This record gives sequence, structure tokens and C-alpha cells, in this order.
Amino acid sequence: PCMHASEAVTALPETLAGIARNHVASFDYFVQHGLPEVVKRLGKVTLQVPGTKDPTSRVHVWFDEISLGKPWRDGDSASSSRDPRLFPRECRESSSTYKAPMSATLAWSFGEYGNVFRRKFRLCTFPVMVGSVACHLWGASGDDLICKGEERHEVGGYFILNGIERIIRLLIQQRQHYIM
Repeated sequence: PCMHASEAVTALPETLAGIARNHVASFDYFVQHGLPEVVKRLGKVTLQVPGTKDPTSRVHVWFDEISLGKPWRDGDSASSSRDPRLFPRECRESSSTYKAPMSATLAWSFGEYGNVFRRKFRLCTFPVMVGSVACHLWGASGDDLICKGEERHEVGGYFILNGIERIIRLLIQQRQHYIM
């Protein structure tokens, strides 16, 4: 069926959102469920002090949590005059990567029933998908997007690496007549 021009304009944002929906949902699943699953599957590591067989000289080490934060400005976050949050537009303009700190909580104990000690530390900085739950634009209305320098119908589903928008495709299609 034929669409009028006004219908095509309103249908376009929904079509674009549908295109990126699976990419964003996949990244959201990684952040919300995948990282906790990694922690669960890593398990506990037991180390024995060399030269001893005493069970009280064993050290048990495990990860309690691995989490991905949200992008923040480096250095000037203490300034009250500027918003410390980092937005995708700023990364495009400054040729930087839209990334957030990934941190982990390491736990350890001495002996079988010793006290448990914990320490949270930063693992790395991890690229954040625009429009995901780790992005500051997640759930923003069209007017909020415009205030942050984005387009009203921003759908996300891509990364900003060194100021360039990149789509990472994780689907591999087998080529015809190509031996694997």
C-alpha cells in the first residue's frame, strides 16, 4: 500500500528503532545478565602456601561482582559548573571513545572459615553502546536528546570509537562454496 508523506515521516523512527533494537538488547543483556554469569562461572580459586599442607594456610580467592559503569568526564568531574556525565556528541566532536569504567570486586579469605576480605578495583574502560542501559541517553525523550546534542530520533545500537560511529556485527553468515 501507498503511504502519504506525513505517514512516512512518522513511520521512519519506528522502523529505525526496530533495526537497532536487537543490537541494543544484546548489549543490555551482556551488561545486566552476562557479567553476573561470568562471575558465577569463574568460581573460587584455592591457593596453598608452598611447602605446607595445613588447611589453614590456604587462600581462597573469587570475584564477587563485575560491573560496567556509565561514561564520565575525566579530571573535571569535581567541577559543579559542568555536568560530569559524558555524552556521545562530545566524543564525536573530540575524537574520543564513548567508554565507561568496568570494575570488579575481588574477595578472599584465609583458611576454610576465615574472615572474608573484599576490594573493589577498576579493571579497564569498556566501550559503551549508544542507547543501551549503560548510556546516559537510555530512556531519554526526544526533547532530552535534542538538549544533549543528539537527533530527536536517535536509536543507538552502535559504538563511538575515536570519534567515529562503528557498528559491530556479531552475526557471521557462511559463504557459499567456502570450506570451514
